[in-house]
Amino acid sequence: MNINKKASLSVGVPAHNEEKNIEHMLKSVLKQQGENFELENIFVVCDGCTDRTASIVANLAKTYPAVKLFSDGKRTGKAQRLNQIYQMNKSDLLATLDADIVLAREGELEIFVKEMLSDPRIKVVAGHQVPTPADSLMGLFSNASFLLLDEAARSYHGGNNIHCLQGSASLLRKEFARSFTYPSNLISDQGYLYAMATRNSRAGFKLATQTKVVFRAVSTFRDWRILGARTLRGDKESLAKFFGQDILQEYKLPKTLILKALAKRFFIHPIATTGGVAMDLFIRLFPYPSQSVPAGTWEIITSSKKAIRQKEYSDKQWKDGFAGLGFTVLQTQHYQPLAHMLHGLSYVILHVKKF
Repeated sequence: MNINKKASLSVGVPAHNEEKNIEHMLKSVLKQQGENFELENIFVVCDGCTDRTASIVANLAKTYPAVKLFSDGKRTGKAQRLNQIYQMNKSDLLATLDADIVLAREGELEIFVKEMLSDPRIKVVAGHQVPTPADSLMGLFSNASFLLLDEAARSYHGGNNIHCLQGSASLLRKEFARSFTYPSNLISDQGYLYAMATRNSRAGFKLATQTKVVFRAVSTFRDWRILGARTLRGDKESLAKFFGQDILQEYKLPKTLILKALAKRFFIHPIATTGGVAMDLFIRLFPYPSQSVPAGTWEIITSSKKAIRQKEYSDKQWKDGFAGLGFTVLQTQHYQPLAHMLHGLSYVILHVKKF
């Protein structure tokens, strides 16, 4: 890649029944600006969509020539769609984005690219995920659980660990993307990608900590159990088939970091953190039973598939990760005194943090 010219960049989006958010997601990509890259294509590859995803993308493609739709009617799974995207890409850099996220600001891809260009050893740059404010009690617990793990993971090896590659937003060099193929029955594409990027050196991976990749966490008990079964058991079992049991060591975080993260998150939001930890313990003690699904796919969760609208990620206090964790669920007459107390506490924390 010639460092004196802009890097060419394409975006690949594997999508399965994402009619509620696909337009918001694509428009957040089309708004991206930067001095270090030139956006060439946005490939949307439908994976057996049975809803309006394909028609929504097709309509956008009429206005935005960079958007290109691929739909063969087959359901093969995310990993195989990523293989397809990797092979069709001709740009210097390839960003793969899930269809149920949005890029919060116009400069998100620029941050990705700057991180990639900062070190020729880097093969993959991952975006930092942030959840939308919760609108239910279970969503509040789910956000708290995510933020707890995120706090601990970002503190370990400077964010260079398998937990920090979520798979929802990744930037790859073209040569690296062409150097391997995901197995047909793989469900842990993010873990596989991390293992391939770091197989020679940890320098092959970088977390772009300043990025904001907005997602909606699950908000029902059933979806939490399904997601837990996939992340706690399915992903690891899938990855161990290809890299052996030693790869599972990558998932271990130092207990001291977990305890520090727990203390911090509990102080910020005791109710949410307690609920999140309780739910995490429950899904470990009472795992969701395995379901029969086609190879390379997983049981679909629905509560995280709502549209992500700009008002959900533009609030000033929410972006600091404190006051906007999800107090809306407590704004009922029964919980209002507690809500005011917790909101006041987090407001104080926000301002103390600045000094």
